[in-house]
Amino acid sequence: MRLIRVGIANIDTTVGAIDSNVEKMIAAARKMHEEKCTVGVMPEQVIGGYPAEDLVLSAEFVHEQWRGLMRFVNTTRECSTVFVLGLCVRVSGFVYNASAVVHGGIVVGIVPKEHLPTYNVFYEHRVFTAGVPGLYRELPSPGFSVPFGDLIFEFPFGTLATCVCEDAWTPDGPLARRAAALIHCVPNASPARQGVWNTRLEMLSTRSADHECVLVSAYQVGGNDALVFDGGGFVFQNGQLIGDVPQFHEGVTTFEVDLSRTERMRTQNTTWRMRQEERMRKEDAYRTVRPDTMTHTLERPSREFAERYSFLPADKEAREQALSYLAETAVRGLTGYFEKIGAFKKILIALSGGKDSFLTLLLAW
Repeated sequence: MRLIRVGIANIDTTVGAIDSNVEKMIAAARKMHEEKCTVGVMPEQVIGGYPAEDLVLSAEFVHEQWRGLMRFVNTTRECSTVFVLGLCVRVSGFVYNASAVVHGGIVVGIVPKEHLPTYNVFYEHRVFTAGVPGLYRELPSPGFSVPFGDLIFEFPFGTLATCVCEDAWTPDGPLARRAAALIHCVPNASPARQGVWNTRLEMLSTRSADHECVLVSAYQVGGNDALVFDGGGFVFQNGQLIGDVPQFHEGVTTFEVDLSRTERMRTQNTTWRMRQEERMRKEDAYRTVRPDTMTHTLERPSREFAERYSFLPADKEAREQALSYLAETAVRGLTGYFEKIGAFKKILIALSGGKDSFLTLLLAW
């Protein structure tokens, strides 16, 4: 068992209010550190606020986001958590909507968004440049250079990748290209729409199942201009929902994940292995970053983790639903065998008076 704790920070940003946004990020980061989170994910464009629209065209606005990032990096230097957060960054004259990976007082790397929406309320492609497969640059920064482009990250606890919002919606997008990573962190700033919660749930669950990975998705919360953001978030493991975050809630929520379970399921899944073999025959587009930093893992599972992976859930309503489902499954299986094999006319049960024989009698009845 290789346990990590992941944190999701729902932050109510204000567009252009970089200093106050960073203050909220620092508070969330300290909370994650106190909770012993290995990985913490914050929303898309959390430093500058979303949607920034024409502010992105201001060089000063973009520069101030980098300054805000450096303030966050220096303030969280002693935190053991790996942070994944959204910002816009200027590279070689182009401005990108991007996700930064921060740990141990450095920016480990920055990954640009590739699928930029320009429909409905979104105007991203009008102001941002899209990332492309294989893109790689090194950004100068005082004391260290920052890898920028199509990246995955090898930490002591496992491999991590990140993509931004709509990048995770596309079946053959960057998430698929970086499917070798165990953990995929997805910052989002998706506005509230009736029914979108179930759409997100189904879509991201499918991505997690397709790529046999842990997928952590964090959302912005609050009202900005004419848009309302409903917050929330998900943690999926190999397609299974591990936990979700309440909507319209600002704060930090944590979940535990056993990465050895994901690795085991990858080993067992021939479809996933065949896809990876096919990708390995091609030259890898992404680059791997191996930061020289130490990260935190958990020594033992919490009670909540044990209940989540137990045979029946702890919640009373969920337990009743699970019992009903299991009972119907058992009865259907027994009925199908008894009727379709055609070899039996009766069921004979030897009752000892214990729970097992009573359960058998109940199923037969």
